[in-house]
Amino acid sequence: DINEDYELHAEIGAGHFGRVYECLRLSDGVKFACKQLSKRHVRDALTVRREVEIMRRLDHAHIEDVYEYHNHAWIVSELCGGGDLLHLLMREGGALSELASRRILGQLLSAVDACHAVGVVHRDLKPENVMLVDAEGPPVIKVIDFGLSCIYRADGQHELHRLAGTPYYMAPEVVSGAAGYGEACDLWSCGVILYFLLCGRPPFAPPDDEPGRKKRKRNGVDLNELTARVLKGDYALDFGPWPRASAAVLDLVKGLMRVDARARLTAARALEHAWITRDGVAAEVPAPLGAAALTSLARYARATFFHKRVYNALAETLTMGELDSLRKEFAALDVDGDGFVTCGDLTALLAHLELAGAPLRGAALEVEAIVEACDLEDDHRISYHAFVVASMHRCAYLREDRVDKMFHEF
Repeated sequence: DINEDYELHAEIGAGHFGRVYECLRLSDGVKFACKQLSKRHVRDALTVRREVEIMRRLDHAHIEDVYEYHNHAWIVSELCGGGDLLHLLMREGGALSELASRRILGQLLSAVDACHAVGVVHRDLKPENVMLVDAEGPPVIKVIDFGLSCIYRADGQHELHRLAGTPYYMAPEVVSGAAGYGEACDLWSCGVILYFLLCGRPPFAPPDDEPGRKKRKRNGVDLNELTARVLKGDYALDFGPWPRASAAVLDLVKGLMRVDARARLTAARALEHAWITRDGVAAEVPAPLGAAALTSLARYARATFFHKRVYNALAETLTMGELDSLRKEFAALDVDGDGFVTCGDLTALLAHLELAGAPLRGAALEVEAIVEACDLEDDHRISYHAFVVASMHRCAYLREDRVDKMFHEF
């Protein structure tokens, strides 16, 4: 019974598999999000297990973490307190600046790239499935709801065919149903989200209903009109903010929403686009925060093998509050916002910290050596999880009760 371990609070959302509640873990008072699976999907245990297994294979700073699969009826995951992108737009007056949109889209593309790298297609990317970790400060996002996601192999023999997703955000190849589709459908959805962030409305929202015309509706959406516009790539760039938008963002919107999926930008190429990469955020990083994060990595790089194993075990005992603090430090290191820390990130941050006169406390170690020592996946970059492990040497995390608990468990 979920109530033996968690205290359920208010409903905070709903997904394809059921309702989502805020909950409190009784053992330590930490808040989580608990997704209650509908009875129909509880019977389909394999489908639910597939969603959980997909999420557990995705270790990325901008993808929701799953902590527990409880009795085939609940999924317990991290709680994001900033609401979704729809709430953000409402707080910001209906649309975002290019700077704010760039921060969000860069993180979203990074998460999508991580998914595609392991063969996962999300298939339901939309503002409601992009959550903000916190309502304050620069936006840090998490992609959620992998209920429609699936494993895909780009070999021409395992194309997807199921009509899946939310109408306004479906790619032409998904809407048409005439042929199979692949991971490019997620990039179309990213383009629609970018358009939505900048002007406050989806690009294929049809005009006011015409009287007397027979309509086919789904969830209040006129599918005849919507399908026709999506298949033609018929969207406007001549109203609201678009005449004043930069040439770079217009080019990215068009690159992500190419009707021909083969010509559409991939996540990796979109991350290299001039609009995403320009005006790096290193200058906006608070110097003390960046210095603390960099010093943690440098100290971990010098740690013994035994200490590193201990730190890895200790990382599993952190509270959500402690993880939130470390997430802010990780963001300070992740200069380009792609969800990983690379040699380029550390070099840019070092230059910024030196200009700011921040004390580095021994962090002048070669950046290549730091990345190599902290690279747990052998992919020449540092993941969020690896950074958390590297931070365990600090006295604040080496509490006696935590070490004692770990000792008895192992």
